[in-house]
Amino acid sequence: MSVSRKDDRHNEDLVDEIADSFTKAVRAKQAETGGDEPKPAFVITGDQRDQDRKRRSR
Repeated sequence: MSVSRKDDRHNEDLVDEIADSFTKAVRAKQAETGGDEPKPAFVITGDQRDQDRKRRSR
């Protein structure tokens, strides 16, 4: 096994550990505050870039 594969596996384990601790912290905070508060809503509006621009001729 190459060193990069070991590093990738270690990084995946580290990411999982960080995600688990973050989830525990968020759940603990929700338990303190009641957790029934409305969650913020995110609306995806799409691509706002101007698609009508023509490419520059060479």
